[in-house]
Amino acid sequence: MVGQARILSPKEIKNIFQLLPTARDKAMFAIGIYTGLRVGEIVALRADQLFTESGNVRSILKVKRKKKKNVVYSDIPMHEKLKKILADYHEPGQFGKWLFPSEASASGHLTRAAAHNILAKA
Repeated sequence: MVGQARILSPKEIKNIFQLLPTARDKAMFAIGIYTGLRVGEIVALRADQLFTESGNVRSILKVKRKKKKNVVYSDIPMHEKLKKILADYHEPGQFGKWLFPSEASASGHLTRAAAHNILAKA
């Protein structure tokens, strides 16, 4: 059923990675698969949440989430496969900037709708 959430098999995940044309798209998908973050949370990530100032991939992803009236911090361990994909995507000198920048967006980063369309197409 289209639009229905379900668990992907390892073969389906591999096939989707092959269909995604850019390192950015692969990184976006990998973050979703290996961290469980939602699309809106993924596009709002900053490079310094995933990379150190020297450009290395962090071992822990720190995410700030709003739950009802409280702010909750989550520490998500980085999967080794995710680390490799992020290392292939990362451009040095982006520390503190959006991980998925977009000049077309008022927020400065890729919109949730644009990211959803990219992933849904694959």
